[in-house]
Amino acid sequence: MPAPPPRPEPSRVAPLCALPARALPAVVLLLAGALLSGCNMITGQDTPDTARISVEATELEGTLDVVLSDDWVDLGTVEGVELFSADTVAVSPPWEETVDLRDSDRFLVRVLPPGDHVPTASLRVELDGRESFFREQVLDEGAIQYQVLLQ
Repeated sequence: MPAPPPRPEPSRVAPLCALPARALPAVVLLLAGALLSGCNMITGQDTPDTARISVEATELEGTLDVVLSDDWVDLGTVEGVELFSADTVAVSPPWEETVDLRDSDRFLVRVLPPGDHVPTASLRVELDGRESFFREQVLDEGAIQYQVLLQ
């Protein structure tokens, strides 16, 4: 009678599906805790605490409206985003503001074109001191907008 084929060596790491059923809730809680801790596990960077906004303009007669919001949803369409609530501030560039992001999961800033003339404006956003966005454009091309999901 021939010898039976050799048995494969057992794996040293059990796949997740082979864990005992009582261990699965602990694994899920551990993963959920890591994701909710505010740490981006992929990049190793923490969620930013502040956004520093800078607006500058040339050929401006008067003020620009700047919209700030942490209550919006990305529509994923040409229309862009839908704002549920926002603060609008009339600013005289150069203008800077620091916004606390610690209680937010999203952030949006929009510089609106004035209705009576066409200045050139720029928007710079720094998250925790690191530049995240810069755009300069003639405002007849529409508003300048920056939005980010923080978690």
